[in-house]
Amino acid sequence: MNIKGQIIEIPANSPLYGLQKPEFQSKEAELTWEAENPKYSLFDGILIGGHDGIEHFKIGQRKGVNQIGGAKEPLYVIAIDKSENRIFAGAGHNHPGLFAKVFKFSKSDLKWNNDVLIDSPISIKIENQSTKNILDGTLYLFEEFFFLEFEKEIEKVIFNDSVNIVNNNNIIATI
Repeated sequence: MNIKGQIIEIPANSPLYGLQKPEFQSKEAELTWEAENPKYSLFDGILIGGHDGIEHFKIGQRKGVNQIGGAKEPLYVIAIDKSENRIFAGAGHNHPGLFAKVFKFSKSDLKWNNDVLIDSPISIKIENQSTKNILDGTLYLFEEFFFLEFEKEIEKVIFNDSVNIVNNNNIIATI
């Protein structure tokens, strides 16, 4: 069932993108903060329109948000809030909301192929119909979640497709 909701545009110069990184007691706390930051709300941007259901949207998508007029640059989905039924959009393909250094997943999101060494260097091999990229990062496993941390920010859209985690040329897991 489609439930109508709101689309909010977050400006690229939002103070959410300049938050000071605090000191952390553990690597898990640091990774959690990095992966969950920023958390958008209705009051962080401008209400620009509505949608007919969040199930029709993915991070990085333009279709459905570009039908709203007035933007100088194309709008992209930068976040989806299922609990509030909101889509957050940013203008331009370089909007900071489209990129992140740390990604958080539940253990059930992973399909393991082999044993994994905690905090081991890994490569993320992205395979979809149009691209094949290899991005170096580090895999961290904790009690309930795992994190992928990269040296530099990467596009969030890579996780819209099948992603293999590769270590020493062996696929160890798939997201």
